[in-house]
Amino acid sequence: MSCYTRHLGDLFTAAGIEDTKENRKRADGFIRESLAMAGEGCPVVWREVKTRLADPDKSLGLADRLRQAFADSY
Repeated sequence: MSCYTRHLGDLFTAAGIEDTKENRKRADGFIRESLAMAGEGCPVVWREVKTRLADPDKSLGLADRLRQAFADSY
């Protein structure tokens, strides 16, 4: 599991997703895919995620994409 997912509690809440170890792992995959950063290391991905979380519009967009990814995967 990626090192940054433990910091995503607010994102999980905004997306309506339970913050569990399993969901963190799935979210990491979805986020990396969404940002086209599948092969990048954790610090690089976390830097980009932090940038997006700092912008309310981008944060909301990320939460919406995460919510949709979880809905589509069930």
